[in-house]
Amino acid sequence: MKTAIYMLFQNEELKDTITSISVISRQTNESRQIFLLGNGIPKSMSEKIQQCFKDFKNVNLYLSSTNLGVAGGRNFLIDKINHNFKADFFISLDNDIVVPENYFELIEKKSVELKRQMKEDESLGIMSPLVAQGPELDLPNLETYEYPKDVDLYERIFHIYFENDNAQVIYHIGIRRWAKHYIVNPGFQYLVSFLLKFINFFFKRIFQFHIKPESITTFLAVDSEYVWRMLRKKVPEAVDCLPGGLHCYTKELLEAIGPYDNRFNPFGYEDADFCIRAKKESFINFLVHDIIIIHDVGHRHINRSYKKKLQTIARCKRLLLIKHVPLLPIRILRYIDYLVFYPLVIRRHLKQLNIKGNLEYTLIFWKHFLFLK
Repeated sequence: MKTAIYMLFQNEELKDTITSISVISRQTNESRQIFLLGNGIPKSMSEKIQQCFKDFKNVNLYLSSTNLGVAGGRNFLIDKINHNFKADFFISLDNDIVVPENYFELIEKKSVELKRQMKEDESLGIMSPLVAQGPELDLPNLETYEYPKDVDLYERIFHIYFENDNAQVIYHIGIRRWAKHYIVNPGFQYLVSFLLKFINFFFKRIFQFHIKPESITTFLAVDSEYVWRMLRKKVPEAVDCLPGGLHCYTKELLEAIGPYDNRFNPFGYEDADFCIRAKKESFINFLVHDIIIIHDVGHRHINRSYKKKLQTIARCKRLLLIKHVPLLPIRILRYIDYLVFYPLVIRRHLKQLNIKGNLEYTLIFWKHFLFLK
């Protein structure tokens, strides 16, 4: 099996990327190589960056002075892989992730194992490991990108999630129902959640009856029972969508559904679209629970500009609706849902009742949601 690991980085991420490559390149060989793209690198920095990576074996470095975006950058590398390396297996890896010291071998073996378990009319889709959130784990020396030893990460996550009541410790555990997660507006979910609490307040006191949240909010992607099963049983779970920075898939899948959609540039939902297309082509995507990686080592996601994020969320949300919700009446209802209720999401993020600020961000969302470029 020939495996290609592809990774993107920007100029301000150079230090973390060098540290990451210095660790994961130990797992490479002639048939398992890294393809690395510097996205939007100033020409004045090109020579310096090439010097930084010249001593790493099995690392293929490319630099682009233009920021190709996430989908565009990955597609650039996939094209290079297909022409120069002809890989059988592809592994996407973001540059802020710590992986086990035999991660690539584990994923390759898992793909073979899952393929054997498939029925005759089934095909293995995209795989991803369980993703823990680095800043919430409170572990020392993660910035070295060395995977923590002598730590039971399952027990640590279980303790933080259930006993400390901190769901943020899990960054991603897969989306089981893509339509309910991506198409239904989170603002509407917040409203339903509030109404449910209001109803339960009276039902408990008058009728001694409690409505289970999942009986109404069936569109929620994650629930405690699912998390408990994931952490305890450690059995691969069939899901609809997985995080793009950890996609693992075969050449057959890429040939069947094509590369990422460049319309989702610069970033946002290109991974969801990729997974949905795989599912629509009857591939089965899996969250592989018995492998844990650690995300956001450099705390970059925490520090990302909310205004810029909101702009691309709005535009890419609408694109996702257009691509995957063909029925116009349902799409119109979703438009109304987002225009009316998304300010609740903004209000929750800003964590303050600032009318001017809330209105400014709401107008940004409406502008980019309504006028798709």
